[in-house]
Amino acid sequence: MVLVSVLFACTTGLPQCLSGGGEGSAEPFKMPEVSFWQHLWSVFLPRPPNSNVVYHQETEYFDITVEDDESGFRHLVFNPRKGSQGYIRFEAPEEVHPKFMQFSFLSLAAFEAAPCRVLFIGLGAGIMPMFMRRVNSDVRMTVVELDAAIQPISERFFGFHADGGMDVVISDGRVFVNRSKETFDIIFIDAFNHKEIPFHLTTVEFFKNISRCLAPRGVMVANIANFGDVLLLHSQLATVREVFPNVAVFISPGQTNFIVLASNDNPLDGDGMLRRAQELDREHRWNFKLEPFMSTRIPDEVLKMQISGARIITDDFAPLNP
Repeated sequence: MVLVSVLFACTTGLPQCLSGGGEGSAEPFKMPEVSFWQHLWSVFLPRPPNSNVVYHQETEYFDITVEDDESGFRHLVFNPRKGSQGYIRFEAPEEVHPKFMQFSFLSLAAFEAAPCRVLFIGLGAGIMPMFMRRVNSDVRMTVVELDAAIQPISERFFGFHADGGMDVVISDGRVFVNRSKETFDIIFIDAFNHKEIPFHLTTVEFFKNISRCLAPRGVMVANIANFGDVLLLHSQLATVREVFPNVAVFISPGQTNFIVLASNDNPLDGDGMLRRAQELDREHRWNFKLEPFMSTRIPDEVLKMQISGARIITDDFAPLNP
């Protein structure tokens, strides 16, 4: 009953149907309809339960399994919650299937030309860096991963390969950003442990350093998972807006993930992004389309209303911790 109440609060605490999908939206904004059990499945168990464990390792940070399901997908799983950190399809490992990853590449529509320097905070199964390499063979990438055991697992089981244009750095993401003298066109933040986003990657202080590391017109992309706490979700969104003047928030199906794009001087213009998304859809034969995602953008006025009064997360204020 407690779980039901938490998820109900989360889905009802956000607008269900709103007109005016923001500038350039393909269609008016409408929150995706989702049943309770679909929401429960997506947030807490994003992989079929009937799976075969093909590898298990307890590392310094995680209890990791690699699991093959009956549908032909391979999952990287952080236990005990058993949430997929990423998954591929055996028949087409080059495809991108996790919705939050597909949505994250809306960031490409914020640029007229392909980005030159990209930073990933969190490696996971290595799906996103490998996709970015296929998009642009010349892009220079840096991947920061906390757990040194993740890279060998992603290489052995998911086809990840760090080529000459990619550096993998074993470090805490915040430590790396604090010390970095480089700037990046896109910074992807997708770091989770088995139960939540690490607190120190959600604060104003952290995002200020991210802001410093963005190149002119650079874009930060943050995947905020919906863990059922609407107040915490609002605080996370409000914290990003506290730092960045330009923010665009997109909602994946089932409201399970909120994909946040933020920039200092890239306006993230809806009309421009829609046009560029359409161009990218025509240029590339990906297994997904960017244009339909544009209709899930939360209108700016609605976002402001929803997060009005939300507590800003700082290093001294940690609502993620009990």
